[in-house]
Amino acid sequence: MELRGNIDEDGYGSRIAAPEIMLVKELTIDDLYRLGVLWMSKHPKSELAAAVMVESGEAYRNGNVIVRGKNPRARGKAGDNLYIVRDDGDGDIVEIGAFKVDGIKILPDVYYDAKGRRVNEKK
Repeated sequence: MELRGNIDEDGYGSRIAAPEIMLVKELTIDDLYRLGVLWMSKHPKSELAAAVMVESGEAYRNGNVIVRGKNPRARGKAGDNLYIVRDDGDGDIVEIGAFKVDGIKILPDVYYDAKGRRVNEKK
């Protein structure tokens, strides 16, 4: 999407208005999650969106999950995308891991951390 004219933001980065909007590409749900993680990396201290799970999450709703925290972990089924964002507890991001549950390196129904390592089932 391209914005033209006098662009106005609400100060939180979640609402943007412009007199002209031109659609240049249709985004998939996977694209939106990937771009959401990119946005989060550029605005680490912003309030978390409702789609972001805290510390632990599963990608069973739409094939994607973003989990953020000091010790975040995520899991999903085959084909799902796991975005795991580790922060220092003060809002600064220290590590981001993005993984596809491929059934080889990243297994279904197993929790992983931001480095792609298996983590304990109980938390």
